[in-house]
Amino acid sequence: PAVRRFKPDPAGLLHVAHALRVPADACVYIGDRAEVDAEAARRAGMPCLILAPGRADTSWTPVADFDQARALLFG
Repeated sequence: PAVRRFKPDPAGLLHVAHALRVPADACVYIGDRAEVDAEAARRAGMPCLILAPGRADTSWTPVADFDQARALLFG
């Protein structure tokens, strides 16, 4: 209710980052739709992983699944 906007508006992402007291650029947003999720993350200033193997873009990193995302983020 505090946001009342849909992605790609970054309000929801920024609301969560603020509630967690974490700077947006220290968050990583994981989504499955580049045209919406990656755009919202870009507008929020967050790095973004998209569950879209084989696709690539300069504004987000493709990952095949959550195991690959975990390995990428935590080694």
